[in-house]
Amino acid sequence: MDSVIFFLPLVLILLAVVFRRWFVVVPAILSLGVYWSVGMITIAFATLHFGAYFLAWNLTLLGVALLLLRLVVRRRALIRIALVLMLSMPAAICCCRSYDWWTKERFAALENRVDWNDFKPFAPGNRLVQVEADESSRFVADEPVPVVSCAYALYPVGAAAVQALGSQESSPVVRPDSSPQAYSSLLGDGGTLVLALAPSADQMAAAEKNGLEYELTPVALDAFVFFVPTTNPVDSLTGEQVRGIYSGRIKSWRELGVDLDAKLVPYQRNKGSGSQTALERIMGEVPVVDPVKEDRRGGMGGIVSAVADYRNRPGAIGFSFRYYMEELVKEKNVKILKIDGVEPTVENIRSGAYPFIETAYVVTVGKRTENMRRLADFLVSSTGRELVDRTGYVAPNDCEKAKRVVR
Repeated sequence: MDSVIFFLPLVLILLAVVFRRWFVVVPAILSLGVYWSVGMITIAFATLHFGAYFLAWNLTLLGVALLLLRLVVRRRALIRIALVLMLSMPAAICCCRSYDWWTKERFAALENRVDWNDFKPFAPGNRLVQVEADESSRFVADEPVPVVSCAYALYPVGAAAVQALGSQESSPVVRPDSSPQAYSSLLGDGGTLVLALAPSADQMAAAEKNGLEYELTPVALDAFVFFVPTTNPVDSLTGEQVRGIYSGRIKSWRELGVDLDAKLVPYQRNKGSGSQTALERIMGEVPVVDPVKEDRRGGMGGIVSAVADYRNRPGAIGFSFRYYMEELVKEKNVKILKIDGVEPTVENIRSGAYPFIETAYVVTVGKRTENMRRLADFLVSSTGRELVDRTGYVAPNDCEKAKRVVR
C-alpha cells in the first residue's frame, strides 16, 4: 500500500508534464504531501494514520480521473502513458525504498518519546547520575577517544560514564542509537564502542563475515517485560503463554482465560533491535510469528504508543525493558505484566527470581584502546556499579569473571 500511494502521484505528475495538463499537478502534490506527513501524523495521533492514507489515495484517484477525462484516452495518449509508467518505475521504487529507510531510521528516534538532551553529558541540570571517578580511571587526554554508541535505553548509563571519566573539553562523542545502528557503526569503524545487549544472530554473522570478533563486558542487568493496555484485565502470563502468543499458536485472549473479546495483537520491533533479539532468545527454538506490517514498530517508543492506544487495539500486547518503561517513558495507559507470577522489580532481577533477565554489555571489536579499556573497567568497578544501580539498572554480581569474547 505504501508503494502504491507513493508511486501513483509521481506518475501523475510525470503524465501532467508529458501532456501539459498542469491542473492535475495540484491533487498529485497534495497527495504526496499527505503521504509524507503520515509518519509524523502516526507518531502524534495514531488514530489518524489510516485517515491520512485514505485522503492521499483519493486525491491521487481524483487526479487520474481528471487527466483521463481531458485526454479522452486517445491511442497516442495511451502509448505515452505506457512509456511514462515504464520509465518512472525504477525511480519510484528507489524513492519508496529511500522513504522506507528514512521513516524507519529517523522516526525510530522520534518514536522513543524521550528528550535525550536531558541526558547530555556536562549540560547544566542534566538528569545523569553524578559520581566521582578516581584519577587513575579517567580518560587519557593524549590517547584516541572512542565514539560511544548506546542503545536508546542505555544512553543514560553511557552518558553518565563519559561525564564521570572525561571533561567538557575532551570527551568521547556519546550518542543514543538503535541497536542495529550501533552494531553497524561498530563493524564499520574500529574506533566505536557500543553499550547494548548481546548481538543478534545476524550481527554475529556480519562480524564473522568481516573476520571480526566481539569482546563483551557485562555491565548491567534489566528485566525484559511484556505490557498491555490498562483496560485489559490480565495481570500475569506464564513464560509458556508468552511463547504461545508470539509463535502464533495462541490467537485470542479467551484462550488464556481472559475476559476480553478484542483480537490479540502481538506487536513486535524491527529485526536486529535489542528487544526483538531478546524476544527471539526467550522463544528459543520456537519461531516467532511473522507480524503484519502495521504490527511491527521501529522505535521502542513506537511499540509503547501502539499498545497504549487502547481505543484502537484493546487486545494489543508489546514488549520492552523495565528501565525504559518505568524510568523514561512512564506511559500511564499501559501496565507491565508479571511473568510466572513474578513482578519485574529491581529486587527480583537481582535475586534472579524474574524469569526474563537481559544483560547489557560494553561491546568492542579488535584490540581495545586505552580509553575503551578504561570505560569498560570503570563500569565494572565499585563506582561504576554504583552508577549503574543509581541510574535504575542492576549491576551484575561478578562482572570481571563474566567478561568474555564472542567469536
